[in-house]
Amino acid sequence: MNSCLMTPNEMEVYEVDPKRLQYGVYDHAAERETAEGDITSSYSADVIATNSKVRMPFKWRGDLMVVVGTGGNGGVQQAEAYRLTPVDLFKGTPTTYRERTGTEERAEEARNDAKGFHHAMTVNHGKMKFVLTGPPVRFVAAILPVHSDAAANAESTQLDLFLTSEQTG
Repeated sequence: MNSCLMTPNEMEVYEVDPKRLQYGVYDHAAERETAEGDITSSYSADVIATNSKVRMPFKWRGDLMVVVGTGGNGGVQQAEAYRLTPVDLFKGTPTTYRERTGTEERAEEARNDAKGFHHAMTVNHGKMKFVLTGPPVRFVAAILPVHSDAAANAESTQLDLFLTSEQTG
């Protein structure tokens, strides 16, 4: 798990535990989502566009990240995310969602940016200011091996070959 694959457009793609990409179930009594994965719960595209802020980021290899898109492909859950860079460490010119999409020309430029649509946008998390840094990374649910009873029995039979008659009873 956690291996890196490359797609034709060279986006980094990482396989992660499917639980990290799990959608939650809304608990009406508690008025909150439950059993939601940390990657999925960081989804922030809506609040980036409206309030220039992000939800609780998740950690990946020492970086804080937030998701801007989720979906599935062939039944495999996936999410696209950007790194959060403290504004004073960002190498480049930060901008805002409004500035990046304020005109038709700028919006088209953002859609065609090699580092991604959300690259260089400033956002807030709590009292801290960050810059979304691309190119985006895609996380996909790893297909975990299924350990069936037949496989377990075959494995047990194979192990029995190495045991003496005294050990097997």
